[in-house]
Amino acid sequence: MTAIRLLLAFYSVVGSVAACPLSLFSTTPSYPISRPHDRPLQLTGPHRCVDNVCVYADSLYGGGSGIAVVTTAENAALLDGLPPHRGAAATTHVTDPPPFYEAYVAGKGLGLVANSTIRRGDQLMVHGPTLLVHWETHAKAAGAQLDGLYEAATQRLPAAARRRFQRQMHLGGSGVYANIETNCFRLFLDGGRDEATGHLGCFPAAARLNHDCRPNLHYHVHGITQTVVAVRDIQPGDELTVSYVEVLLSRAERQARLRDWGFACACSLCHNDTAAAERDKQTQEILALRARLDRGDPSTTANSGIELAILYEDARLDTLVGQQAYTRAALNCALFAEEACAVAFAHKAMEALVVEAGEQAGDLASMWRLATSPRTHWAWGLRARA
Repeated sequence: MTAIRLLLAFYSVVGSVAACPLSLFSTTPSYPISRPHDRPLQLTGPHRCVDNVCVYADSLYGGGSGIAVVTTAENAALLDGLPPHRGAAATTHVTDPPPFYEAYVAGKGLGLVANSTIRRGDQLMVHGPTLLVHWETHAKAAGAQLDGLYEAATQRLPAAARRRFQRQMHLGGSGVYANIETNCFRLFLDGGRDEATGHLGCFPAAARLNHDCRPNLHYHVHGITQTVVAVRDIQPGDELTVSYVEVLLSRAERQARLRDWGFACACSLCHNDTAAAERDKQTQEILALRARLDRGDPSTTANSGIELAILYEDARLDTLVGQQAYTRAALNCALFAEEACAVAFAHKAMEALVVEAGEQAGDLASMWRLATSPRTHWAWGLRARA
């Protein structure tokens, strides 16, 4: 990477700072989104139990979308009365009509396709799960033991929600257990990583999103609310995609993990050998440079963080660039007491972090301090004084 390119990248970033207000970047969609329903979660039950795990439900949750929960009494107590701001949106889609439609996608089956321009940061879905099941119970018990309990749970859903759930694709079997194995993912009721509060949340609308190794959407979960957001501009006719696996892996590693989902990825990054080889090379360069930055290797300079950001941008790692590249670039510039660079990349990091992880993103406070008062940040000048 040439010094000229680094300087061009640096000044293009710095040049934008004057136009940036010193506030958290807004990700307000260009169309109205549905806000959380006023009614807190009100679970009924237990309706049916196996050992210490029971079925609970709220047919009016999420404005009538409904939710069924298979969990312990302790976790049901955590969920019951969940305030609206941690619950689901009033409708599954954020606008009516939504900026996408369901369509057949060649080689993939059903998927979602944009029918209008979608801008980076636009929230496409804000919703709660249709079904929530206790992780430890699901992992330890056999499918045959749980299918009856899961079937009882889905019968507690409103008819429309039950149909949406049943339409989800199965892999390696039939029944609710197989559906959960394929289409649901882990979340934690306490916002941390306490295994006792770990659950699998099933979001049928988001399950229509197909995989791509360079996705244009990303999702994050806070409480039990899932938000699906665009990580770059999307044009009408483009398929909406997420990644089912980590994106910063080699093609061989991605393909191996995707086989667990029952398919071989044929996206442009995997299908084209030249593109795949170039991306594998970029991945190795990124991992090596990131490791050098993280351990404070003497070979790194003030430009090393900028170089990392460019590598992420070139690789189109749009779902990770804020958390993994811009934050490191900002901190690295601060370490070398490069104020303009630190402030510029802190602003870029804040904007990207809100897109990638929402307003609860862990590094926002640090980046805000760096953007507004860089010389009081803990990292300021540590490498410059060394």
